[in-house]
Amino acid sequence: MNSKSALLIGLVLNLPIGYVFADEVKIGAAKMIAAGPTLSQPRAAFGGETYLVVWQDGWPGVDATADIRGMRLNANTLEPIDKEPLRLCTAPDAQEAPAVAYAGGVYCVVWQDFRSGKNYEVRGTLVDAKTGMVREKEIAIAVQAGNQVRPSVASDGKTFFVVWHETRGRDAFGIRGVRVSPTGEVLDKAPHDYAASGTSPSVSVSGGKVLVVWTNRDRNNAKTAAALVDPVSGQKAKDLGTINTCCGNAPVTAADGAGNFVAVASRASVPDPWGWGGPGAVVLSRVLADGSTPESKLNYAYRLSNLCSRSVPNVVDAAVWKGSKTWDAGAVGGFPGTQDGLWPTGSPAVVHAGKDLFLLAWVKGTLGKDKLTVSNLDVLVRGMDAKSLAVRIADQKAAAAVDADETHPVLVNGPKGEVLLLYERLNTGDARHIAARRITVDASAR
Repeated sequence: MNSKSALLIGLVLNLPIGYVFADEVKIGAAKMIAAGPTLSQPRAAFGGETYLVVWQDGWPGVDATADIRGMRLNANTLEPIDKEPLRLCTAPDAQEAPAVAYAGGVYCVVWQDFRSGKNYEVRGTLVDAKTGMVREKEIAIAVQAGNQVRPSVASDGKTFFVVWHETRGRDAFGIRGVRVSPTGEVLDKAPHDYAASGTSPSVSVSGGKVLVVWTNRDRNNAKTAAALVDPVSGQKAKDLGTINTCCGNAPVTAADGAGNFVAVASRASVPDPWGWGGPGAVVLSRVLADGSTPESKLNYAYRLSNLCSRSVPNVVDAAVWKGSKTWDAGAVGGFPGTQDGLWPTGSPAVVHAGKDLFLLAWVKGTLGKDKLTVSNLDVLVRGMDAKSLAVRIADQKAAAAVDADETHPVLVNGPKGEVLLLYERLNTGDARHIAARRITVDASAR
């Protein structure tokens, strides 16, 4: 791609001048992994020569039937290895929100579990990567009083790190975690406290360091907070505080293997008559190997002008108020729509794709004529440089069927530098699907 083409695309995408597209991605055809009316929340991990895709399947409400299922895929073809989905947990009532990581020849799958009928617990199991054998004895990860929900799990190749948020009284939540061995042993006598308040944690490992990020809410605004964890003891090593003051919904984190991390979060507001909720947006924040957090002090300015104009480079996407580069909440006449008629809805994902390149995915939809609804949801991807935050791969639609909504993307490192894109596909009047695509980064354009 020549500089003239890069400049033209940058202007069309409303990106700051100077962004350089130095790489390209090739996105493979969609492979349907599973289908059914109640499939949701897919996750995946790569181990050796296989992926394990896990999901929630069943009704999660009153008289719940939701269970945890899984399927191993050939990492080179995405063809199923197992003839039928693996039954990872079929206990009474609801099992929801699975997460998965790989270490020592096994996958560790964790989920929130309501089998007691009183409180949610975090439980897990192990799956042999080669045989698909599911460990008979479950792992009781967090079964203390109160509710333990929304687990996340990561691995350094030797140990699994599991985090979750739990209730601490009415409308109060905290972040806790433990270490689990590849043999299924919980290595900590009691859960470690990582934050006195917070929800929806995500964990990743890089260069002997463990990072936990989560959502902190300040009135109506969500922020991203983080802490470093000692991998040897599992205890909190350093409280990093707020690493992004603008966006904190559904934070996810990824690592480069050299001690550096990125966290991506959304401003998952929805359109309202007067724009009080602010624009939908997706932002990136870094935690560097020295523990610094470069984006923690960024000011998004009155009426979020820096967010909407993308004048700070960590803004991945943001809705722009029609006719303005700010977000004029409460303007006379009400919400006028957006510049392009589109709305970022969040659901971010991120993965390290090599050579300081991070690949991001998120969901964007079309504003309805009523300016209150969003439809035609598509998954977009972008490549960003971890050091400069320059855009190295221009935004493109990775999954955008005309007859379906694509949502909840997941990015996973695979073999030979490839990346797995996993997502939900919701066909109008039809069953839900879990779909996958192979993504390869083409470095020839550098």
